[in-house]
Amino acid sequence: MELKGYEKAAIFLNMLEEDLAAEIIKNLEPKEVKKVTLGINKIKTLDKNAIETVKREVKDIIESGIKLSLDEETIRSLLSKTFGREEVSRIFEEVEEEIKIESFESIDTSTLLNFIVSEHPQTITSILCALDPKKSAEIFSKLPDGVKFDVAMRLVSMEKVSEKALNEVLDIFKIQFSNKKIREKKV
Repeated sequence: MELKGYEKAAIFLNMLEEDLAAEIIKNLEPKEVKKVTLGINKIKTLDKNAIETVKREVKDIIESGIKLSLDEETIRSLLSKTFGREEVSRIFEEVEEEIKIESFESIDTSTLLNFIVSEHPQTITSILCALDPKKSAEIFSKLPDGVKFDVAMRLVSMEKVSEKALNEVLDIFKIQFSNKKIREKKV
């Protein structure tokens, strides 16, 4: 028996915990809900092989690492139905900040040190505050003594770095770092 998409969706939803299935259904369009409901009604007549087929397909999808290709607009729309536009904007700002920080986390310590050592101590302090503590400590320990003292004084007296200021610093460094890599490739 060849299962239709909505029947597979109904079987899949039936395998989930009720609360999780309800969250998924809540985000479906009305016509999709009707089709899934039809599928749920048909499940009563499906044999065990149909259920095993859906389990196997879901398992294969997960194991193959198929990526969802949702664009930002689609994700915003989906999240807005649950959280509201203001909350979604806040979530996206936090995600963008995390992405910027992660891009610095991926740079090896000596490269990052060479890149920031000539910056103003306040800029260095802001970057160190954003990084993983272990990586920050490693970079801090390798700073020249004069710079290390200025950075330490700022770290001691510093309160939380404003997200706006940190984002500006990270944006500038990302551009400068990209430009430096391009110049190095040309040489």
